[in-house]
Amino acid sequence: MQPWSIGVFTSVDAGLGVHLEVAQELGIPTVQVHSPHANTRNQATADAFKKKCADAGITVTCVFGGFEGESYADIETTARTVGLVPEATRLARAQEMKEISDFARLLGCPAVGLHIGFVPADRNSASYQGLLATTRDLLDHVARNGQNLHLETGQETADHLLEFIHDVDRPNLFINFDPANMILYG
Repeated sequence: MQPWSIGVFTSVDAGLGVHLEVAQELGIPTVQVHSPHANTRNQATADAFKKKCADAGITVTCVFGGFEGESYADIETTARTVGLVPEATRLARAQEMKEISDFARLLGCPAVGLHIGFVPADRNSASYQGLLATTRDLLDHVARNGQNLHLETGQETADHLLEFIHDVDRPNLFINFDPANMILYG
C-alpha cells in the first residue's frame, strides 16, 4: 500500500458499498469495511474475508461501525440518532464498537471508525462529559487491540472537533476526513 492510496467502502455481509470483486477489477488497493452483523463477527468470517482480500491484493484499513436506529434523513434526525452522542443508546453502542474492534483485530486491521454524532457544544454539560468518559473507555479498549479509532468528520465545526479530541486526551484518536459531511452539515 502506498501513502494516500485510494480506497472504497465495502462490507462483509451488510450489502453496503462496492463489492470486493469490483474494487479488485478497478485496481483499488485499500478498503474500509462496514462491520458485519453481530452473529458473523467471528474468527471464521474474519479468516474468509482476509483470504478474499489477500487474493484480491486489497488491504483493509478500517472497520467502520454503524448502529441500528441511526438515520441521516435530515440534520435534526442525524443529531438525535447518530453515533455515541444519544444518551439512551450510548453505552450499548460503545459496547458494540468494542465488539467491532475485537472483530477488526481478527482481521489484522489497525483501525475502527464511526460517526460519533453531533458532539454537544457545551463542554461543561453532563452530556459532553458522559461522551468524553465513554469515548475514553472505548479508546482504551481499542488501544488494547493495538488499534486507532477514527472519527468521521462533519457533524461539528473543526474547532469544536479539535477541542473534543484535546479533551478526550488519548493518543489513538484520529480523524477520518470526509469533506462531503463538512459541506452537508456546514
